[in-house]
Amino acid sequence: MGWTIFFILIASIYVLINMAFGLFYSLIPSGVTGVPSHHFWRNFFFSVHTLSTVGYGNLAPVGMLANAIVTLETFIGIIFTGLVTGLIFARFSSPHALVLFSDKATIATHKGKTLLNLRIGNLRRTALIDLTVEAILVRRISDMNGEPTLQLERIPLKSAHLPILPITWVISHEITQDSPLYGLSKDDLLQQKAEIIVTLSATDQASAQTAFAMHTYAAEHIKWGCVLREIMRPHPDGSVVADFSLFHATTTVPTSSTPPHN
Repeated sequence: MGWTIFFILIASIYVLINMAFGLFYSLIPSGVTGVPSHHFWRNFFFSVHTLSTVGYGNLAPVGMLANAIVTLETFIGIIFTGLVTGLIFARFSSPHALVLFSDKATIATHKGKTLLNLRIGNLRRTALIDLTVEAILVRRISDMNGEPTLQLERIPLKSAHLPILPITWVISHEITQDSPLYGLSKDDLLQQKAEIIVTLSATDQASAQTAFAMHTYAAEHIKWGCVLREIMRPHPDGSVVADFSLFHATTTVPTSSTPPHN
């Protein structure tokens, strides 16, 4: 959830609480000094004063019932303030990986090897260190009794562990006889509603806390016979820069739609 949605949600809850208590005060005849009976909006703002513990001296509860409602609202106000403070602190203190995943994974044969490739990119101003990437193949298949079941298989990755994440990196898996993708075709993955779930964990350099990211590639998001385009470009000053406009771009290469099989 983004910060904008978060604050809109908190503000909405705040207004709804005050509207509810404003209605309660309005139902009490002469329950608040200086406020005519059934005057909702003045009772609403009296609720705002009570919930925020701000008092201006011209409004006060009258009678046991009104004071009991004020007591309840004050208690709710303390809890609400504590919860919101905790949520905001947690959002500031929890590191976000801010890792960009390529929107497509690719499978193609290159130099005699059939590879599954996906790309990750670091969008942070600081580095991610001690990075680990894992992938799982999830398939919906039928067991011996014809009952549908969920099969999870780990996909071993090349360069699954990096001491530091550079600007961008391509994560690969070679499809060999030991691969869970071995012998599966594009149609097989589509029929089995297969997904490749990729998880990433790393240490945030600034806070020294663990950051986490996850991305799922459904079968229709795996491009066969394609490779990811090279995005690193030389800069006139002699350095190498990443062209993120090509981050998701792929190039078609001749290949079969079925990984190697016997």
